[in-house]
Amino acid sequence: MVNADKLDAAKGESIKDPLDEIVLDDTAKWLVVVPLTKQASQKLGTSTKWWASVRSVDNLYDEYTSLDLTTLIYIISKTTDEKYAIRFENDTGKIVECRDKSNAKFSKKFQQVTGFVIKQLITQCMTNKKWQEFTELTAQSKIEKSCKEVLRRLTNTQEML
Repeated sequence: MVNADKLDAAKGESIKDPLDEIVLDDTAKWLVVVPLTKQASQKLGTSTKWWASVRSVDNLYDEYTSLDLTTLIYIISKTTDEKYAIRFENDTGKIVECRDKSNAKFSKKFQQVTGFVIKQLITQCMTNKKWQEFTELTAQSKIEKSCKEVLRRLTNTQEML
């Protein structure tokens, strides 16, 4: 797990609760992490224009993870202000989008700059036991919310009759 002091020195991105994140890689230059909460996404995405990291009602973290059933991977430089975000579908691993800190789609130079291969990061994430448990709970929660909504609508319809 990431040492809070170590990451704090690398642009102040530390998270105190290890349950809020999954660290996929932690090198001298890069931190590769999956935020598991909106708060973690906001902390890790500080100084970016990512919709999943904004500190306002416009934050889309819950929509991305709970409704769309996608996962975010953040690649954060410890030596510069570079940050990248990858979003992929939980069930297929298909890339949905890749963004730099300004929220622009990032170039093919990503692998040259970071040394990471996107597909390998996604595979590493999808084979992580903590991620598998998290996505299973997220999917169950989505089903439960859908069932409650259907029951609410049925109740409202019956009351109208």
